[in-house]
Amino acid sequence: MNWAKPIGILLAAMPTLLWADAYSEKVLADKPVAYWRFTEAKSPVVKSAVGEFKAQLNQALPPGPRPLFYPEFSADNKSISFDGTGQFLGVADPGKGSALDFAKGDSITLEAWVAPKSGVAAGQFMYIIGKGRTFRKGFPRDNQNYALRLVNVKGGVGLSFLFRNAANTEWHRWTTNGVLGPGEWHHVALTYTFGKGASVRGYIDGQPTDGVWDMGGQSDTAPWTDDDELRIGASQPNASGIPFNGRI
Repeated sequence: MNWAKPIGILLAAMPTLLWADAYSEKVLADKPVAYWRFTEAKSPVVKSAVGEFKAQLNQALPPGPRPLFYPEFSADNKSISFDGTGQFLGVADPGKGSALDFAKGDSITLEAWVAPKSGVAAGQFMYIIGKGRTFRKGFPRDNQNYALRLVNVKGGVGLSFLFRNAANTEWHRWTTNGVLGPGEWHHVALTYTFGKGASVRGYIDGQPTDGVWDMGGQSDTAPWTDDDELRIGASQPNASGIPFNGRI
């Protein structure tokens, strides 16, 4: 698979094109693989605005980014809240070679609006989105195809991108030097082409940030790929799932 497959992650809700605001139109123009928003979500099953991917929803929805500070969003835009105990949205993988699977040569884009409730303690992470490492029966424990997290770095909270190599013997982790600025909501994004270690790029609040491969080093290796779930908010339903604390 040598074609780019960007995943746009914006959790706030979109049932049909009738809901579309200016920001939604920009994201959809990039033709993402999956795009979750929650403005009009009323069902326990929340369907992606594109594709057939569904996430399980089990809570009330607080406000997301809204005007006046975020003028491209609708006035009733909503987010999803996580309390740091291991809540998550689980998305089933349709099967081998699905749009959620990323192999060597595939390009991935992960992005989200985040409002962490507090800072991230030293040595800890907050899971935004990732595939694998769910500890589900029938899958290896370290089967991380990809993951985007918040992490404590010098000066504040930065981004962490993680994947496991195809041989399932080594982690590769890239951490930004840049940090979240002041304010409630922050836009974070990361792009990477698997097999091209130098291709990684991070963005915080619209500004590019450099970073370092601080585990496993830069590598052109292929990632681990299987049919485990994609999850938003935590990789596992407990503290070991490095749960998010705040809103996405």
